[in-house]
Amino acid sequence: MSHSAAGLTIMSGSFDYDKFVSKSLTIIVHARGKTFAELAREIEALRKEHKGLRDKTARKDVRRDLNRRLLIVALDTSQPATFIDRLYDQNVRQGFNDLHAEVSSAIEYAHYCNERGKTTKGLRVLQKMKNAISRRKRISAASGRKFLRVIERSILCLKGGPEREDC
Repeated sequence: MSHSAAGLTIMSGSFDYDKFVSKSLTIIVHARGKTFAELAREIEALRKEHKGLRDKTARKDVRRDLNRRLLIVALDTSQPATFIDRLYDQNVRQGFNDLHAEVSSAIEYAHYCNERGKTTKGLRVLQKMKNAISRRKRISAASGRKFLRVIERSILCLKGGPEREDC
């Protein structure tokens, strides 16, 4: 049996999604001073710990969450561009657990592209996300406007370059 809270699927019974998210966030919070290899091993250990889940939705949520954490760690530790591009594309293909994760991933990746001198690519990512939100039927108008404002601000930051003080 599952139910939803704050946009996340929480499984009752044998799987505690809140506990899992807390563990996965702890990896990110305590990442300072660790190498990518160390953080990737921690993520992989958490992945193995939850590999035997019987609930298909829970397995999918765990996989998506850990893939997003790996992307964050790769961005934060300046991994090779081809690796980060591949991770981002994989995250997009597999989907995200919630709209917040999807939008924040697009913004983080767009800023990363901008830092690499690939501003046009970053702008395309943000425009694609903006279009996807505009087409969604299962999002309240207020939430949609909020996410669209954040994306618009990021687009302005990328167009204005890193020298903009408010970015």
